Amino acid sequence: MVVRRRIPPKPTPPTFGLPPVGHIRSSCYYPCGSSRGRDRGERRRCDAMSDAAGAVLLAGRIAVSLFFFFSASFHLFQRAQAEGYAKSAGFPWPTLAGWPSGLYLLAAATSVSLGIWPDLGALLMGLWVIPTALWFHAFWKVENRMQRMIQMQLFWRNVTFLGMAIVLFALFAGLGDAVRFTVTGPLFSF
Repeated sequence: MVVRRRIPPKPTPPTFGLPPVGHIRSSCYYPCGSSRGRDRGERRRCDAMSDAAGAVLLAGRIAVSLFFFFSASFHLFQRAQAEGYAKSAGFPWPTLAGWPSGLYLLAAATSVSLGIWPDLGALLMGLWVIPTALWFHAFWKVENRMQRMIQMQLFWRNVTFLGMAIVLFALFAGLGDAVRFTVTGPLFSF
């Protein structure tokens, strides 16, 4: 006579009365916020972002875009100052620092905040901060100690924005149409 021991099912993680958090586009206990399969402990693929996660991401997209909106307004409405600073920094095409830069920044900020090809907007933001960090905030070239500290802070701010742009690009391109509260889907995908 063979005695079979009953193996209990794997317990689901404790929820303390709250629904557990699933991972976007990966296995999760509660598929996309629904309770189907909850009692059976099934794991299903999530292919959509919850409204709450989408709202948090939207707030972050708007907050990040504010910096670029303000920079765009400076380049558009205070064109002479922007071009003068570019000329004093030795930039070879100072007229590009005026309205062309303003339109570029406006397009990037609008793209990310509204979600119109937001991955492209994040890429534009990243491509903007690289030359501005290296050309306009080259702290290693500054002699004055106080000016060097200011330029160093601005340089590292731009490096931080570059990291943010890379993360946003990967998020938008990786999640694709699962990102909530966007006008269009991403232009790129991986």
